Amino acid sequence: MFGARSRYLRSGRTGWQTVEVEALVSLITLGVADLARSYRFYKDGLGLPTTRRPEDGIVFFQTRGVALALYPYSALAEDVGPGWDGPRSKFSGITLAH
Repeated sequence: MFGARSRYLRSGRTGWQTVEVEALVSLITLGVADLARSYRFYKDGLGLPTTRRPEDGIVFFQTRGVALALYPYSALAEDVGPGWDGPRSKFSGITLAH
C-alpha cells in the first residue's frame, strides 16, 4: 500500500518515544555468486542504469524509487552476522533496507 505508515518505539533522552515513519523500501540487495555475470544480466540484459562496475565490489542500479544492489553472497552473509554464510536454505541472499 502506498503512503502506509509504521510506528515503532525508540529510546530517547526522555525515555521511550513512539516514532512514525513512512513504510517504504529504498534498497534491495541481492547476494550473488558471480558479481560480473549478474552485472551483465541487469545492465546489458535488462538495461538498468548504473555508475558502478563489478571491480568496485558492489553494484547499484537505480530504478524508479528503489535502488537494487548486487553484492557477493559471502560478503552479504558476513554483513548479516556470524554463521550466516551457509546453505541458501538458511540465508536467502536478499536484504531490504529502509
